Amino acid sequence: MKTLAYRLPALLLLVLALLAPSAFAQSVQIAPVVSYRSGGSFSLPTTGLVVRPDSDMALGGTVDISFKPTWRLELAYSRQQTKIDGPYGGRLGVNVENYFIGLQEELGAELDTKTRPFGTILVGMTRFVPDFPANERTNPAAGLALGFKYLPSKHVGLRLEGRGVMTFTPATGDALCGGGVCYLNYSGSTFWQWEFSAGAIIGF
Repeated sequence: MKTLAYRLPALLLLVLALLAPSAFAQSVQIAPVVSYRSGGSFSLPTTGLVVRPDSDMALGGTVDISFKPTWRLELAYSRQQTKIDGPYGGRLGVNVENYFIGLQEELGAELDTKTRPFGTILVGMTRFVPDFPANERTNPAAGLALGFKYLPSKHVGLRLEGRGVMTFTPATGDALCGGGVCYLNYSGSTFWQWEFSAGAIIGF
């Protein structure tokens, strides 16, 4: 899985290079976003008790690159700092990071309308990075987003979005371990989270 984490940035650069001649000749939208994220659960290895990461704010951004009148390539990143109950009491900090590449349809872009509904299909990975001394974990992920953009001009706008993210975890289980102790164990096939986000669009 670490190999995937190292290869994904190179893959994204390759896709951008292939699309660059047409994409950058048209338009690019950059949007820093703030989100409210919730959902997902872990099981504690000592008791089997299921705990959920706190619902919390996430920060990130998107880059949307047009390659057809209503179609865009999207690169998306977000990071949530959250806490969960530890196996021996207390609270443990975990950062949940999403790295995605996606295909987005932006309705109304061909007519240059101000309000544009959009939908995005995303694939990438989720990283679990603990604040405590333990190994980080990386798992493949997919997402679906729906929202709209309000663009009073070609260079500035507003983006509102709802997104669901599904992270695939090994059926045999996976864990955050360090110093000979496994703090968290999660098993099954998926880890779900949802978020609502808002951002300012800068277009050029």
